[in-house]
Amino acid sequence: MFRRDKMKKKLFILALVAILSSNLVAGIFGGGSSSIGKLVTLVTKISDTQVKMQLEQIEQGLRQMEMLQNQATNMLNIDGALAASQLMGLQNSFQSILNIQNQVKSQINDFNNFQNQFKSVYTEFESLKNLSPDQYIAQANKILAQSRNVVEDGLRAVGIANPQQMQNDAQRVQALMSAANTVQGQKAAIQANIQMAGMSYQVLNDLKLLLSQSLATQSTAMMTEIQNSKIAEEKHNTLMKDEINVDNLDAGVIDLLKNGRKK
Repeated sequence: MFRRDKMKKKLFILALVAILSSNLVAGIFGGGSSSIGKLVTLVTKISDTQVKMQLEQIEQGLRQMEMLQNQATNMLNIDGALAASQLMGLQNSFQSILNIQNQVKSQINDFNNFQNQFKSVYTEFESLKNLSPDQYIAQANKILAQSRNVVEDGLRAVGIANPQQMQNDAQRVQALMSAANTVQGQKAAIQANIQMAGMSYQVLNDLKLLLSQSLATQSTAMMTEIQNSKIAEEKHNTLMKDEINVDNLDAGVIDLLKNGRKK
């Protein structure tokens, strides 16, 4: 049972490496303990790179939401109706917020898939915050629900009664812009834009904290497993060498005794 769990963990790590970087994994096998050493280096590099890429994408979203919020706030100071270019800017802002929502959904789906794979291998894992993979998934799903509420609350703010019934982003953007066909409607749409950008910022920040905590901690758990495997293999290799040396010594004694008898 222990060997089967150990092999399952090793296969999980190798599968993760293969998924993340199929090109880098080429040539890693075939060198005894040195191959494990390469694997340690590779998983460290990939884990760090993946986390940094995810976090950088979130950071870009945070900067974008802050910019959109500032732009919409400035629009509130405009007297009278918005110009066509300003309306187009408002529409683009709504679309950007929807794009962020889709990005969050994709990242959380990837995150939850990873957690499900991780918990099937590291069955007793808990992070430094005492969170299991299931608890990480629950937190991620709360962030996802919060993300969905961003757009639905924004649509309700401009007088749309059942935003959850809309099928796609094009319908959502059209509904928001249709509500902005009067000066009063434009003010409401701008206020909704400020609200949505602010809520999206909070969603992204929550996701950033979750990824920083969970992925960094779990990559450490995988690294520990690999390093333990490396130590165990090196011990095994040392024992094998010792056995070979003893066999050679015994063979030498036997030859010496045989030669003595002949004399």
